[in-house]
Amino acid sequence: MLAALLPLAVAATLRFPSVAAKIAPFAWFGYGCLGFVVAYALMRWRTVGWLYGGVTATWIGHSLDYVLLVTFLIMIVAVGLLVLAGAPGSNAVRRAAHQVFGTGGQPRTVPALLLLPVIGSGRRAAPVGCGSAR
Repeated sequence: MLAALLPLAVAATLRFPSVAAKIAPFAWFGYGCLGFVVAYALMRWRTVGWLYGGVTATWIGHSLDYVLLVTFLIMIVAVGLLVLAGAPGSNAVRRAAHQVFGTGGQPRTVPALLLLPVIGSGRRAAPVGCGSAR
């Protein structure tokens, strides 16, 4: 299937380069999200191996570290391409960067959307003396 999609993608890119430039960041986001799926599968089900980022990742050894590193790098590239291509959503990324760095006439604050991963990753601590194991 990939062998059929690759020539089609190249032909579409050559035919409509401006559309391809605006779609490319979302393809990178999709590949980055696949990296999180691969990492989860390796941690949870200890699957035999996945081809991701140019290597076959297994649950034995340091493959999981490599998968997560490549996944985060791909997501960074996707955000950068999103801003450079002027794709839909690039204005929101620029506005968030201006708020974080305090440039562009924006006050220096942390946008609420950047706090969502922090809130989602937090764990609720049990109150002391309520039978929590220490």
